[in-house]
Amino acid sequence: MDNDMAVRLFMRLGVRIEGLTRREFTQEYFQLARRYHPDRTDGRTSDLMANINAARTYLEKYHHWRLDDKK
Repeated sequence: MDNDMAVRLFMRLGVRIEGLTRREFTQEYFQLARRYHPDRTDGRTSDLMANINAARTYLEKYHHWRLDDKK
């Protein structure tokens, strides 16, 4: 997984990560997790969820997030 792949995956799922804070990204991730979790789809989305998790892990580690203005 690299940055371009991770960003493209989230964009395909309707999440534009540019301009998000880490907190906003986490909220978006949990919405996707609720929607695509394999337990909710009888396993049909297990590969997609694995890719979402890999992309999240990469972005959490390497993406430069916008600072949270609410500190």
